[in-house]
Amino acid sequence: VAYAKQGNTELISVVLKSTGYGEYTDTAKLFDYGFNNFETVNLASAGDSAGSVNVNEERKKETVTLGIVNAVFEENISATVTKSLTGSIETLYSIPEDINAPVSNGQFLGTAIYRIGSDDIAKVNLISDSSIMLTENSIQNAGQNTVNFKTASILLAAAVILIIAVKIILNKIAHE
Repeated sequence: VAYAKQGNTELISVVLKSTGYGEYTDTAKLFDYGFNNFETVNLASAGDSAGSVNVNEERKKETVTLGIVNAVFEENISATVTKSLTGSIETLYSIPEDINAPVSNGQFLGTAIYRIGSDDIAKVNLISDSSIMLTENSIQNAGQNTVNFKTASILLAAAVILIIAVKIILNKIAHE
């Protein structure tokens, strides 16, 4: 077993059933082949922007854009590929155009997939580079929805109690 690094490319060689100095010459041949035919390509760096996303707020009668966040690469991403295919790498981004607030710094927004032909060679998450919170107007609307939920819960409980009371009265009448 042997290891070698040249530029960004790191290779490991495992030679089996070799005798004498053959394991050294076989390892050297494997490393020569690997470094001559493959290279490690840096596809993106953590924090690089892959696009932007509008951050919206739903109001009673309209949608308002509160701002824009950048979708950035969550981590460094690289791949070791055949040198002849380096120029064939395609990037497919899956990022929404719009998202509803709130958005937190570091929140998952989508993915970037790197592909050669129909083969995926790498995938990385895209995250928000900043935060956008709800406005005071939306917080008030959320509070109003909570009040509506509480009112509905109370009405439902009252209806259940009324149904039980009616069943008890009908049961007493049936037994008399």
